[in-house]
Amino acid sequence: MSKARNLADLLNNSGQITAEDIGEGAVIPSQTGQSGKYLTTDGSTASWGDIGTTFPFYKADGNSDTITITSGVFPFYKADGSQDNIGTS
Repeated sequence: MSKARNLADLLNNSGQITAEDIGEGAVIPSQTGQSGKYLTTDGSTASWGDIGTTFPFYKADGNSDTITITSGVFPFYKADGSQDNIGTS
């Protein structure tokens, strides 16, 4: 089997990339217990990373704060300083 040279060539019919597609010696970490995480690398080792849910921001009055996104709800502050949500709550 000839090894693919770019991502588009690596995608199999199910839209997934397998370790066999990447080539011998490739190490893909186990997916078990990694729901909601993303695959990352430090340039030599692949690992699973947490997707951040807390983000810093500046309010309209210039003060800093943080928001936390949970269950698809994105809280924000309006120009008048009151808080509201985008998404379901």
